[in-house]
Amino acid sequence: MNGRHMTRILLLACAAVVLAAPRPLEAQLGGLLRGRVTDAAKKAAGVESEPAPKPDGAKPGAPKPVALPTDDPSVIPITDQVLEGFARSLQTEIDLRQQLFKELEGREAAVKKHEACKQQVAGSPEAQAIMMQLGNMPDNATTETMMQVMAKMEKDQVALVLKRCGPDPAAINTSQRLEEIRVKAAAAAGPIR
Repeated sequence: MNGRHMTRILLLACAAVVLAAPRPLEAQLGGLLRGRVTDAAKKAAGVESEPAPKPDGAKPGAPKPVALPTDDPSVIPITDQVLEGFARSLQTEIDLRQQLFKELEGREAAVKKHEACKQQVAGSPEAQAIMMQLGNMPDNATTETMMQVMAKMEKDQVALVLKRCGPDPAAINTSQRLEEIRVKAAAAAGPIR
């Protein structure tokens, strides 16, 4: 192949690439400049240029309404009312969970305090006197008598702990409370439709 033939092939290949490539931004500036020149000419002539009306009759720049299926209960349009309700719901849930957390921490501390009190009561002279009831039984005591004495000891021990330490701290049903929190938070959102 000679040099001229190679040059022609190279020029044809470059022309094909140029024609197939998308237009760069600089090439599109002609239309933009032409529009500005036209607007400036109209302004100089005293004619106001209005943006072309949209085919659907909406004002230029206005958001286009989105058609929502109104019969589908799982679709909720996002409005200011919905967002405010969502924020109220989240804040209610946060507040109630923090309250539950404080109650759980308080119960844990109360349980530890109650256990320490029970151990202190177990070493007290009153508790030792209760335990001595078993040692004061006659040698020929029947099993039934021993069971009655042991039941009385248990009852006396529980009464002593209750007198000195108070009742056991109430258990907190965490799963039930979390469900209650969820329901209250949902109710705080208010109506969303």
